[in-house]
Amino acid sequence: MAISTVFEGIRVADFAWVGVGPLVSKYLADHGAEVIRIESSVRPEPLRRAPPFANDEPGLDNSGYYADFNSSKQCVSLNLQHPDGVAIAKRIVEHCDIVTESFTPKAMRGWGMTYEDLCEVRPDLIMISMPMYGLTGPWSMWQGYGHVLQAAAGISHLTAYPGEEPIGTGVAYTDFL
Repeated sequence: MAISTVFEGIRVADFAWVGVGPLVSKYLADHGAEVIRIESSVRPEPLRRAPPFANDEPGLDNSGYYADFNSSKQCVSLNLQHPDGVAIAKRIVEHCDIVTESFTPKAMRGWGMTYEDLCEVRPDLIMISMPMYGLTGPWSMWQGYGHVLQAAAGISHLTAYPGEEPIGTGVAYTDFL
């Protein structure tokens, strides 16, 4: 069966990390988009430290989870704490149709890369923001991953037998919805 190329000709700058964000951009890449993953050269993506590891050897380039969630992508490491790193990231965005990110609103704002900031370099930009608790509201500055969100949303309680404590889904189920 042929791989779908419905997104061929679309270029994505992917700032997202860990679960839901890398999966979204992986699906875009798997269907023809050119995805440029922009990672921190200072703070490695946490999924790089997640087992299983190739040859049972832990290492930043050996995580099976990282490889699975980030296949079909190109990658560049930048220091986004430095103005030159941010400038390079914005030059990449200038040539992209879509930006994905999964940080709290504070992170992109701190780098000067909010939707409004990035539209200055690419006016027709589409931005997919996936912060755990949204871009606004009282919980928007809280961070976490799929397991935290499934507990906050009450999904964990769906796994309990009557009268017993919830056991959770075993995977970060909300990352895959």
